[in-house]
Amino acid sequence: MGYERAADLELTSTVAAAYENALRLLDRVGVELVELSSWQDEALVVDEIFSRLVAGDLRMMLGENRLKHFAHELDPVVQRRLDGAKGVGKPLRQALEKELERLKEKAIDRMDGLDGILSPTAPVQSPPLMEIADTDVAVRYVAEALRLSRFANVQDYCAVSVPIEAEKAALPIGLQIAAGSGQDGRLLAMARALESVVAGSGE
Repeated sequence: MGYERAADLELTSTVAAAYENALRLLDRVGVELVELSSWQDEALVVDEIFSRLVAGDLRMMLGENRLKHFAHELDPVVQRRLDGAKGVGKPLRQALEKELERLKEKAIDRMDGLDGILSPTAPVQSPPLMEIADTDVAVRYVAEALRLSRFANVQDYCAVSVPIEAEKAALPIGLQIAAGSGQDGRLLAMARALESVVAGSGE
C-alpha cells in the first residue's frame, strides 16, 4: 500500500498526528507501506484544471443564459467558483485537457504494483459555520479542504474516505484510500478492512 508523506502535504498538526497514527496502526497489523514521492509539484496544474476546466464544463452544461437567469439562487461559493471559468476559450481548454491526460498517465505509473494509495482526506478539519460565514473565507476553506481529494480526481482514481481518530480531535478526520480507475469493488473491500484497524484508534 502506497502512502503520501505527511511532511509533503501541509497538514494541520492535528490532522498530521491522526494520519501518522493511522499509518502506525496499519504497519502494526502487517500492512506493507511504501512511501511515495510528492505530487505537490503538480499542484498548480491541478488547481488550474479545477478552477478553469471543471468549472468551465459546468458552465457549459448549465448554459450561460440559465446561469444568468438563476444567478440569485446559486450558493455564493458555487457562484464564485463558476466565475473562475469565465472566458475559457478553446485553446486553454485543449491545453488543460492535454494536461489532464498527462496526469492520468502519470497516475497509472504511480499506482503500478500497489493495492492503493493512502493520504488524509483533507488537510484541515471542518471549522464552525460561524467562522466561514464570509464568502471569501468560505471559498478559501473549500479550496483548502478539497486540495488532497482533487489529486485523486485528476489521477482518475476511485477513492473513499474512512474515519480515523486523534487525541483531542472533536471534529472528524478522514483517511483517503485511492485505487486505480474502475476498481471500486476492490477499493470498498480494502476500505472495510482498513477501517476496522484505524477507526476509533486515538492514542
